[in-house]
Amino acid sequence: VDNGIVDKIGDILNDPIFNSKLPWETERRREIFSKISGDLVKTNALWVLRHLMYNSHNEEKLELLSTIPMETILQFINDYSWPVQEQCFQLLRNLTCNSRKVVNILLENFKDVEYFDSRQGERTMVGSTYLFEFLAHKIRMLEIKDNHQRKTLEGILYIIVNITAINENKRQLVIEQDELLSIIQEILSESGESNPKYGNNNDLKVACLWIL
Repeated sequence: VDNGIVDKIGDILNDPIFNSKLPWETERRREIFSKISGDLVKTNALWVLRHLMYNSHNEEKLELLSTIPMETILQFINDYSWPVQEQCFQLLRNLTCNSRKVVNILLENFKDVEYFDSRQGERTMVGSTYLFEFLAHKIRMLEIKDNHQRKTLEGILYIIVNITAINENKRQLVIEQDELLSIIQEILSESGESNPKYGNNNDLKVACLWIL
C-alpha cells in the first residue's frame, strides 16, 4: 500500500477504458480507446488488491477504501467478464473478513431507504438492505461448471460467512434470508447423482457449513 500500488490501481479502475460505467472525458479519447479490451487488466488489478487485502489488518482495509471506495469496487460485480467478477467477489471476501466496519460499508451500499411521515409532521427514515437478495439472484445465475463462476460462488459464500461472524444482529439478518438458506440447503444436499447443479463440490459445502 505504501509503494503507491493502490493509487495506480485506483487510476485504472476509475478510467473509462476499463470501467464502462464512467463517462469519457472527450469524444476523441473514446474513439481511440473504446475498442480496447480491458478484461485482463481489470482482472489483474482486482487480483492484486485481493492479495494485498488477504489477512490484512482493519486499518489497512480502511486505508484502501479511502483510496478506492467501495462504490468503485462494486462497479465490477456485474462485469460481463466472469474472471473480473471472480476477482471482485474474492476481493470483497478478503475485505469483509474480521471487519465490522467494512461489512457495514458493504451493507450501506445496498441500502433501501423509505421515508414515513409521523404524527408530529416529521419524516422518519427507515432503511433495509437488499444485499442478500442481490447475492441470491447472482448465485442463481451462475453456471458452476465454469471455474470462474464456481470461484465467484465461493467468494459470495465467504462474504456471507464474514457477515455472520460479526455479531448476533448480522447473524439474524442472514437467518431471515429464506432464499439464501434454500441455496445452502441445496448445496449441502447434493451427492453423487448425475449433473448436480452445484457440482457436489466439497469447497462450496465447507463454505456453507461455515455459514451455519
